[in-house]
Amino acid sequence: MKVNSNQKQQKNINSCSSHCRVIGTAVFKWTIDVGFHNIVQYLKAKTIRTYERGHFMKISTKGRYALRTMIDLSMHDKGALIPLKDISSRQGITIKYLEQVMTLLSRAGYVRSVRGANGGYRLAKEPSEYTAGDILRVAEGSLMPVACLEDDINQCPRAEECLTLEFWEGLADAINQYVDSVTLEDLVNRAGEGGNFSI
Repeated sequence: MKVNSNQKQQKNINSCSSHCRVIGTAVFKWTIDVGFHNIVQYLKAKTIRTYERGHFMKISTKGRYALRTMIDLSMHDKGALIPLKDISSRQGITIKYLEQVMTLLSRAGYVRSVRGANGGYRLAKEPSEYTAGDILRVAEGSLMPVACLEDDINQCPRAEECLTLEFWEGLADAINQYVDSVTLEDLVNRAGEGGNFSI
């Protein structure tokens, strides 16, 4: 029986899925090399589920809220501390959840905080000094699309014969290049222009 190219591609991806656990990250719209165009189109057409849990491949709520919080702090920075309740009100995020996000951002040195009645938060650096990738990794950890790419040296016993390893490496490069090319300042400026990034 003749096997077409689409069937071969699906077979290769299923082979990798048997050995590589797809972990949470985002499906982005990239404005990059035409070389990654087919990757984007394929991800739009196919839902990639995790091997162990069956979850969709996505950025968590915590990652999305971390980005929104940093944008809010940047847009409303007038030199004074910004109360958490103000951010909560503007972003529609509960104070309890914001406290969790702020703990991560504070530990990473991305925000400064003061407790008390007159306390609040502000950015620790200029918006141009943060990338979307920096912020997402604080909240999400690794943004690698498959677990076998998380280590500096691939530990997968099938790495040398894996038919889809190059595909996953290309996807990882596309994700990381994109999120690291967009600064917090870019996000704020785009928001001010009424635009929106698909992240």
